[in-house]
Amino acid sequence: MQKLKSFSRTLKLALFNLKNSQEIRKFCRKREIPVVGMIPFDEEMIKILNLGKPVVEVSSGPAARAIEETYVATLEYLEAKNQIDYALEEGS
Repeated sequence: MQKLKSFSRTLKLALFNLKNSQEIRKFCRKREIPVVGMIPFDEEMIKILNLGKPVVEVSSGPAARAIEETYVATLEYLEAKNQIDYALEEGS
């Protein structure tokens, strides 16, 4: 849980509307950048961030759940990528 708290403290949140969300996905897809999660707009999250507190420590709302899911997805992606990189290095 400590790593998740740290992740939520350092996570830079971009709050954007649906059009911007689609543009970001398009940008990432074109450059083969994986999108591991999307954090929805949540009024509660804004209030918590303005207080300087980690969202996942204070809330169980949609943004907090999305942050937790994105954290897990990021770890899984990095672990899988590291395994692939290691296998490629071993095969060289």
